[in-house]
Amino acid sequence: MRKYSYLYISILFIIGYIFVFRFLYLNRIKEYLSERTRELELAYTSVQESYKIPAQVYFSTVINTPKVLSIMHDAWFADLENRNRLRDSLLGMLSASYEELKELNYRQLHFHFKNNVSFLRFHRPAKFGDNLTNIRSTIKYVNQHIQYAQGFEEGRIFNGFRYVFPLIFQEEHIGSVELSNEFSAIVENLEKNHAIIGDFMILKEEVENNVFESERLNY
Repeated sequence: MRKYSYLYISILFIIGYIFVFRFLYLNRIKEYLSERTRELELAYTSVQESYKIPAQVYFSTVINTPKVLSIMHDAWFADLENRNRLRDSLLGMLSASYEELKELNYRQLHFHFKNNVSFLRFHRPAKFGDNLTNIRSTIKYVNQHIQYAQGFEEGRIFNGFRYVFPLIFQEEHIGSVELSNEFSAIVENLEKNHAIIGDFMILKEEVENNVFESERLNY
């Protein structure tokens, strides 16, 4: 009988050892994953900031100028013919600097009126006039609160990480402008500078609900 008691005790000891070992092992994995997640978050934030600063500089030195702001102001009050002329004027004025932006991994330069209607997409100049109120929450926020906003969003043509600025001309709010870079640029930066291999996924419904049908081949 004592023989069996020792056997039962041994079995219970082994089972207890397994449970304790498993608990410690899983706890160590949890700690590792939490630490790794914090590292990823810090790296991701660092990459975002590395794109935010040039966007702010471009806005301050190139966009937030009397020539550009006056065009947006005049276009807001213009009829269709003059609005088209002003759009072409703004396109010609900033085309060269937009090409330089693309070299820095920015893909979108997009002007909107204060009612969230698209005025000029440098990445698709022929597409304008669509209302983005229910598509782009950053644009809606900026034009509603007249404050800067940033964040990742799906758009009508591309998705991207957006840096959106309000446009003020002679103390009058006239619209907003955004610069954005595609998520692949962030992934590339993470791989190159932080040794982090990543990829990007987005819900199919987001694309179907937001992207122009003619632009879905981008995906």
